[in-house]
Order: sequence, then structure tokens, then C-alpha cells
Amino acid sequence: MATISDYTRVVKKERPLLADIVDQFGELDLLSFSKELFKRGEAQSGIYRSEFIDLMFLTFPDLSKEILDKYNVSLRKNPIVSTADHQCIINHPVYLNSNILLALFSEDFSCGKKPYITPPILSFSGIPLNNAAYPRGILLSTPQGEKRFSFFGTKDRRKIVYSVNSLLFSETQIDQWVKNNEDVFSKKELGFIKQKLLEVSNDTRINSCISFSEQTTVFNDWLWEKIFPDAKLNFFPIVDLSKNFFSKVLIKNKEFALYKFLFDFSAKKQDILFNSIYGAWDLEKLGDCRPGGGTCFFWGINKEKRMLPLKREGNFLKSLKADFKPIKWNPNDLAKELENKRIMPSILMNYLVIAGHYGLYCSGAFNQISYLSPILKQYRSALLEMREREEASRVGKILDNGVHAFLYFLFGESEDKVIPLCSFNILQEGRKHRAVADILKNVTLKKAFEVTAPLIFPFITDPKNRDRMNFSFEDVYSQLKGVVPKNLIIKRW
Repeated sequence: MATISDYTRVVKKERPLLADIVDQFGELDLLSFSKELFKRGEAQSGIYRSEFIDLMFLTFPDLSKEILDKYNVSLRKNPIVSTADHQCIINHPVYLNSNILLALFSEDFSCGKKPYITPPILSFSGIPLNNAAYPRGILLSTPQGEKRFSFFGTKDRRKIVYSVNSLLFSETQIDQWVKNNEDVFSKKELGFIKQKLLEVSNDTRINSCISFSEQTTVFNDWLWEKIFPDAKLNFFPIVDLSKNFFSKVLIKNKEFALYKFLFDFSAKKQDILFNSIYGAWDLEKLGDCRPGGGTCFFWGINKEKRMLPLKREGNFLKSLKADFKPIKWNPNDLAKELENKRIMPSILMNYLVIAGHYGLYCSGAFNQISYLSPILKQYRSALLEMREREEASRVGKILDNGVHAFLYFLFGESEDKVIPLCSFNILQEGRKHRAVADILKNVTLKKAFEVTAPLIFPFITDPKNRDRMNFSFEDVYSQLKGVVPKNLIIKRW
């Protein structure tokens, strides 16, 4: 049976940047460490394109002028954004903990002036509802382990969040969801969840939203106000930003280096540059739609609202599915199909826009650090070949080591296990901003990483390695008993 130290060793080996961070900052307390990490973004202030604020306003016109102006000031000083989250209710412990760190950095990011705002969260909505982050509903940790309260049936699990219609958060519908989940939860747990869903329904505009993605943003705004009322946290789906940049900004600016790369640079060379890079494509697998093949700059969306991999052949984006009409590879046709939601930007396209063009420092999760670097490196090499030397020099200065979503530091303890807590557990406990800050002042990064590594291990290593080490969460939860520092245990069952 693998031990916690075994998992830690593998995580350090497979994610050397995490190992370097722990070695460099290991003796700092978590609060001091996170602030040092987020301040790295200031190094990019000279290459950040402040027109990003115009794109934010274009994409999210309901954002208040006060918040928009604060972002404009703060991002010019420290152009940092979080690219850790998926567009779902802040459920998963990784996202809960990483967003707590963002909230505790809000005073620094806001230059000490209220209202305090966190760095923008550019969340990924191009994910299926059955993603591990659980966009389908709510997570709640219990003495029995993590439980899942679902809004959607199994027939919808492969739909992508980006295209899912809004739900009706009425009392009748909430009662139905409670009934559908009663085999998993206790009556007390269901009563608590129902109470909170009714509060969201009554206290927010969630029932006037036009999509589930928008409802998620509203839900998170309500949720974070309950947990961290001193720090305003905003979700901005990165797909929406990239879509509007492409269809309303890029196609009008042929002099942009990104435009020239996409439409003037050799398609064959593009294929080779990004082959076998996560977030882009694997040409061999993409040819016959095998898993892991990725897609060519954009994902297709079929009538069932599922993602389709697309391959560029000749001057067209095509799918192996006969019912998906090919799309001509030119800016106007692509922009039209983006607006019609027949395609959406891939991870590669999102990062070329947000990091490559706008020069934002993308601080993400433990897997981003393995693919953002090659994406930027290959893009820069294309720019050099295109003789876009000034832009290539600028892209070469973009930091690719942003990572803050890799720590667990809030736990619950039962008689025989220690289990990471989810956001709804924090609602149960009523913990507020300063209480968590005090906890983090008394735990070092090194210690937190030791209890975190076995929990992120299955998301980092390949399935064969997981099987070889006989990994199971139940085993890890049992091993964490007596290992997790007592001040990180804020709930006891």
C-alpha cells in the first residue's frame, strides 16, 4: 500500500515546478506564501495590454463602473487573473481553497482601497457536466466521504456547460431535486441544502438568467458573499471573452500578430507546432477521433450540446460526424459560427488570447503549469519565423509558472478519517474571512503540501500509475487521520 510520502514523491517528480515552489517557500506560512505568489504578476505590468478592460466591458456590460474602474487600476499594476476554476458552483476543495487565497489577497490587489476585489477569475465553461469539478450540482463532505447533489439527470451528463440552458430554481423544482437525491443524503443534509437553494432563489436574480453558465456566476456571487463578505469575487467565463475578442476585435485588426498567425501563417506549420501539446491536438489521434486527440483551435458543438473534436482539412474545419457542416477557415465564417454557438474556443485559443495577446499573468492549477509553457514557447517561435520580432520578444517575457490552486487546508474529521471540506461545509460552519486568515498564519506551505499531495495525485499521474500504486481516496482519508495539523481541522463529525 502506497503511503502519503510515496504520493508526495510522485507529485514532486511529475510536477517539478510545484517541487521548486515548495523548496523555495516551504517555511513560509500559507498566508505569506500566497501573497508572494500573487505578487509575481507585477513583473508583467510592462507587457500587459490594458485594452483588456474594454473586452471585459464588451463581454459583461452589466459589470458596475466602480468594479470595472477598480479592475482597470489594479490590473495595470498587477495583471494577474485566475485560470484555475471551471465554470461551476465553487464546489471542489481545490477551488474553494484557491479562491480563499485570492480573497485574502484582495486588499493587496485593490491597492488597499475598498471595496476589495479579487483578481478576475477567468473560468472554463467548455467542459462537460460530468467533469470532476462537478458542474452538475453541489458537493458536500460528510463522515461517509464526499456526496453529490445533482440538478441534472444522467442523460445530460455529457452536455457542455457553455451550451446548457438555465434551470428554474423554484420551490417545486428544488423539492424535486431533493427527492431525486434522497438516497444519497440524510434528511438533515437535504434540509440544509434545500434551505440554501431557496435562499439563492429568493435573494438573487438566478431565475432571470438565460443560461446555466450565467446562473453559476450568480450562484457563486451569492455563495462567496456568505463565506467571504469582505472580498468581491467575480467569475468571467474565459470562453465568452475569447469569443468576443475573436468575433468583435480580432477580425477588425488584421495588423495584430495573432491575426497574422491564425490566417497568414502556414496551417501545416501550425499543425506541427502544437502537435502533442495538451490543450491543442494530437494529429494521429485527432484523425480518427480517438480520446486525447484534442481539437484544432475550436471545439464543435452538436445538436445535443456536446463537444466535437474538429480537424482542419484544406481550408475547412471538419468533424468526423456527418451531421456537422464543415466551416470555412476564415475570420468571418469562424466569427459567425462562434456567435451561433456552433463552435467555441479551445484551451489553446483561450491562452493565445488571454496570455499571448493581452499579456495577463495566468495563475492556475497544478496541470496548467505543464502546458502553458509549451503553448507560449511554440507561439513565440512562430512569431519569430513570421518576423514579428517585437511581439515575439514581448511574448517571451510572459510568465508561464502561475499556479496557486494546488493546496488543501480546510478539513473535517470523523472517527477514522480526515476529509477535505467543500464550500457548502463552510456555509454550515459559518466561518468568515478573518478566521481562515488566522488559520493560514500558523501552517507552513511545506506542511500543507505534504497533506495535499496525495489528494491531487490522481489528477496528475496517469491511470496506470494510479493502478500500480493502488490509489483510493478512502485509503488516503484514513492515512490523513493524525497527520493533518489540528488547526486545519475546522469541522468534527
